[in-house]
Amino acid sequence: MNKNIFLSLTIIILMISIISSFGVSSPYWEENPLTIKKGETKIINLNLQNVVGEEDIRVKAEIIEGEEIVSLKEDAFIIKAGTSDTIIPLEITIPQDIKEENKTIKIDFKTIQDNTKGIAMGTGMSIAFDVIAIQEIKGKVNKKTSIALGISTVILAIIFWFILNSRKRNKK
Repeated sequence: MNKNIFLSLTIIILMISIISSFGVSSPYWEENPLTIKKGETKIINLNLQNVVGEEDIRVKAEIIEGEEIVSLKEDAFIIKAGTSDTIIPLEITIPQDIKEENKTIKIDFKTIQDNTKGIAMGTGMSIAFDVIAIQEIKGKVNKKTSIALGISTVILAIIFWFILNSRKRNKK
């Protein structure tokens, strides 16, 4: 019995050295959806990472959900060992006449195994987030314009105040 436990632990320890893993990060997730106007196209970047691996990893991306609004220019990528900056651009296009306002995008990333004789194990990661399609409201002032108008009004008020005070001092 002790020999079996020892043998199992030895195999596990030896396998740890050949295990490779990767990570995927996104600027959007379940609680932080992408909001995009109907009729608009936007490119967002996913980030593949291989910071703990000692060997380059080849992965294949597959769109599982949202294929009607998202596209990938490539579906196979090499993640260099020790890197965290392999960028995967996703092009998201929302048709003007889209019926659903909420769509889910889900992409699976799986390691590509070389032709091996015997058993080969790979790893996989998924990334998913919601896309909320909004109708653009014509004539609405955007937030940056509102802030600029507010700052301009304050500056003009300060200038006007200085002019009035200088005239009062000149009269005395």
